[in-house]
Amino acid sequence: MSFYLQIMNHLSYRFLMPIRLPQNKADDWIYAFNKEFSFWLDNFHMLGRFQYLKLNEVREKFKNDTWFTHKNRCPYLYEIVGYINWEWWTNNDNEFEDKKSMLLEWLAFSNGFIIRLDIQQFFDPITILKYPLEDVQFRYGFEQGQVFLKNVSTDYLDDLKSKVLNVLAKKGIDICFSEKYSTGRNELYIFESIPEGALDYETIEFWGFDIRAANCDSWKTFINK
Repeated sequence: MSFYLQIMNHLSYRFLMPIRLPQNKADDWIYAFNKEFSFWLDNFHMLGRFQYLKLNEVREKFKNDTWFTHKNRCPYLYEIVGYINWEWWTNNDNEFEDKKSMLLEWLAFSNGFIIRLDIQQFFDPITILKYPLEDVQFRYGFEQGQVFLKNVSTDYLDDLKSKVLNVLAKKGIDICFSEKYSTGRNELYIFESIPEGALDYETIEFWGFDIRAANCDSWKTFINK
């Protein structure tokens, strides 16, 4: 047993995820993690166990660790209000897709990042991304909208749309976003026609959720072993 697992007392699981949410949304979500629970797949196969931990509980034990002092530079994130602590029931590779699906849902909702307490490493999926601007023309552009942050400052989406409109304006294209044609996925989808080739070689950089990183082999090893 590792040194960290010996000193953690009830904080006994290897995986930890901070919750970076506005307090009103965090309260409802935290309620579900108030006690230690198991989580199951649809076929009633047990995937693991988890618990909710308060900020001061984690600070007391890990305040000097690198991952605890990590602060994402994204200006749209809320402060950490608590943590989810969990452990997988098995390390079966066949369960990786189920684990990944669940973690991506947790990460996208909480704007958190994953910490491995046993090896003192962490993975933060929120970073600056670069995508072809032509994705605004497709309903399923920007990875079906999965790269956009949720539960963040209201300025986030406004700033994204302003970036797009500024590029279009410089090209003499006068177009606005319409909620009527929003897909609920690609929040930057533009229904109106854009002149062919106008966005060729144009890119947009923005703070987002690096969904591609979750499909690499190193991430599989990080969350599954």
